[in-house]
Amino acid sequence: PRDGLKAANFSLKFLGQKLLLQGLTISDVSTSASIKGGNLTVDTLQAQAFGGKLAGKLSLDGSKAKPVLVTDLDIAKLDLNQLMTQFGEKGLVEGMVDLSVNAKGAGRSVREIMAGLNGDTELVMHRGKIASKYVELLAADVVKVLMPGGKGGDETKVNCLVNRYDIKNGIAKSTGLLFDTKRISVAGGGQIDLRQEKLDLQIKPRPKDASLVSLSVDLDIGGTLASPSVKPSTASVLKGVAGLALVAVNPVAILAVTASAGSDDKNPCVAALDKAGQKKANPGAPAPQQKEEKPSNPVDAVTKGVGGALQSLFGK
Repeated sequence: PRDGLKAANFSLKFLGQKLLLQGLTISDVSTSASIKGGNLTVDTLQAQAFGGKLAGKLSLDGSKAKPVLVTDLDIAKLDLNQLMTQFGEKGLVEGMVDLSVNAKGAGRSVREIMAGLNGDTELVMHRGKIASKYVELLAADVVKVLMPGGKGGDETKVNCLVNRYDIKNGIAKSTGLLFDTKRISVAGGGQIDLRQEKLDLQIKPRPKDASLVSLSVDLDIGGTLASPSVKPSTASVLKGVAGLALVAVNPVAILAVTASAGSDDKNPCVAALDKAGQKKANPGAPAPQQKEEKPSNPVDAVTKGVGGALQSLFGK
């Protein structure tokens, strides 16, 4: 409540070895906060939870007619298995993620602040595992061909995942979604309307075996945050994917380009998206030199390069 911010001035320093918050355990909490003239400021916030480290700062200026919220949050090496186990979903997904959130908004309620939010977010996942049944939801027919009779096992290894959003006036537009496994790459895009809490996202799964491309189906994610819906896409290409060069091509192509360039990036999805952004930002740049012998079919070119390139990038 804004009036609560104006009721007193105080400063606080807090150190806690263990903090229990609605069933969640947060350890090594360190923070410094103050309220002065209705302005709440959290200068430093550091803690550990689910194997990861949290660091950030926050301010909420309640002296204005519409309180202004500014937040800067970074989470490093969060253990997804620990997190999902906390919510009763042990074994659903394994891996470490990094998350950054930079946002600013104004309003008299959380809903109003979200409706006018500005900022950006990035989620990066490194090598991990995900229950195969969820990969099958993305490309069911492809998975049946690649792993007939369930021989592929209950888990699918994840090479990398990156999901980025740019938020302006309550509209969070995807600036890069790339998810890569040994056999399937997934690109995505679209937007989330935080004002109406509506989803307009697209998922484009593509197998790394070009002969199976026709089996994959693009998916549209609609509905609301509280009640999302998923259905096959009627569009032939992704829409609203800013900064990507994989709109009308197999998303594995961009990974192949990154691998062939010998990227040293520890996360190949990050390197691939960054390279795509550079290409779009500088369309006049000369194309990388190609070997003289090239397959006439561009899909074949991508596919034949994937075998060796991705093996060198991700390991056999």
